[in-house]
Amino acid sequence: MSNIPSFKTGTKPQLSKEEYNAEVNKVGGKFLQEPGTYDLTIKAVSFKDKPNDKDSAWIDTTIELEGPDGQTMRHFQMIPTECRNSFLFGEKKAVFALESLQKFFRALGLQFDYENGMEQVAAVFGNPDSLIGKSVKARVGYKGPHLKYLGKSEANIAQYQVVDSDHTTLKIEGVFADKDSALAAAADAGIAKNKISGFMNVLEFFSAKEPALIIGNTQTVNTVDLPF
Repeated sequence: MSNIPSFKTGTKPQLSKEEYNAEVNKVGGKFLQEPGTYDLTIKAVSFKDKPNDKDSAWIDTTIELEGPDGQTMRHFQMIPTECRNSFLFGEKKAVFALESLQKFFRALGLQFDYENGMEQVAAVFGNPDSLIGKSVKARVGYKGPHLKYLGKSEANIAQYQVVDSDHTTLKIEGVFADKDSALAAAADAGIAKNKISGFMNVLEFFSAKEPALIIGNTQTVNTVDLPF
């Protein structure tokens, strides 16, 4: 019984009940859910504890990004641990993995050097703390139908809609009181659960005007105002 805390019973809320309800009803919570173009700050970088299942020369990286209002999202970036098959990915020797890495480099204001690419990758991701606090500009959104959170009703009930990738067009009419109800309605309409986007993705990165960090053998991007 000695661990019972003391309680400051005289302390009161600083927000009025109406102000508190307004905070509760804010759409999005701590996760970025509104599509758009944002300046995003890198808050954390982590690596999967095993190589990619389809190509052991690549590893999956999770990059946590924070928007201007403190809301966060995750970007999943594959990076090579060695230059095998000239950076071509998997049995089909696909180019998408390297192209995605090149786009991320450009968002940092760096030009990927094909001949010395592994030195660059090691310099950037071998010291992930060097990325913390760096900013990238990106257009983010959903890749398919998803559940749009509308906030809570006056009866304090959560409200969801099933909308298309544009975050506006309804896929199914109606407002649902919880995620399970919305998913069930989507399934009844022929939209399988695995076709519902669960989170936002980076749809495109924009080239940075200035390099976010300087590393050996790395050239800065020839700056343009257009996305790539």
